Amino acid sequence: AACVQEGALLHRLVQELQQPQDLLACLAGLELAAEIATSSARGLGASLDLHPFLIRLAGPPTDPLLRCKSLCVLGRLIAASNPSSAPAAAMIAQLKAVLVEEEDADPEVVRAALEAVGEGGAAPVANGDLVGEELGVMRVLVTTALGPSVQEETRVVALHSLALLTGSSRPITASTMPPQAEHHLRELVYGVAAGTGASTPSELVSRLLHHKGESFATLRAATLHATSSLARRPWMAGEVCAHPSLLDTILDPNSETSFQGREFRFATVKALAAAAEDCGGIANGADARANGDNHHAALAQARQRLSNAARRSPFEVYESGQRNASPQVATAEV
Repeated sequence: AACVQEGALLHRLVQELQQPQDLLACLAGLELAAEIATSSARGLGASLDLHPFLIRLAGPPTDPLLRCKSLCVLGRLIAASNPSSAPAAAMIAQLKAVLVEEEDADPEVVRAALEAVGEGGAAPVANGDLVGEELGVMRVLVTTALGPSVQEETRVVALHSLALLTGSSRPITASTMPPQAEHHLRELVYGVAAGTGASTPSELVSRLLHHKGESFATLRAATLHATSSLARRPWMAGEVCAHPSLLDTILDPNSETSFQGREFRFATVKALAAAAEDCGGIANGADARANGDNHHAALAQARQRLSNAARRSPFEVYESGQRNASPQVATAEV
């Protein structure tokens, strides 16, 4: 990536990005742009001013394959850009154009835009600009992740992006968004849950995790990823703890068998345990429930179980009630 800048090769790269009719050459240019966007020299991608060409490629009537790759690079550039800069605003506007304004967009393009939102929003510096209520991006993301009648592949991408946008890749203490965005997120999650017929967000999560079998492992893992991030907020942590069967599922080390599923299940346990510890010196659930605070009551009641579970490994399994921390190994049949 640095060679493009030091060797004055930017002109050649721009030429390739301006030739969408030459699919292979343009894709090669986008691959290099992706490397530049994730360069260890922070800010290099933004400093090369590639965004105008990428924005052009990300819009119709460009070939869907080129649009998807361009959106991927835009997400990386947003994460590395100064959030208050004009280039960042232009790139975020392009994501909005695909997700909010474009009608009948190709499903692959929509998934690429959702993924770009997660990639861009994972960086705290860019997060605030992506989650504004007036932009409408977070509304689309939450609706696609949790709403009804969504294609499973698209829902999985949206769930992972929702997790990243709401802080799953950041330390628990630094996972929150600006206060107005946090309020907007909560309203959206409760609103979408009500729209699906689920009485609460926890019931909605429970329904998504109820899809059993290996064929739904990626959906469950994505659901747990999003839950692990949302549960860093006391309101969602309280919702989960107030739903007995959902809490039992999350605390069950055997509920997931895939690597990702176990990893995200345990991340959810850690988030819930942290929320329970922070719930404010409540000795037991009865005190909080007497004051009408069911979320705090549920957290207080589950605190010890969560604390015990958080001290274990995400990859422990239990057989016949006995702890068994040995790894599971699958042998190939000869």
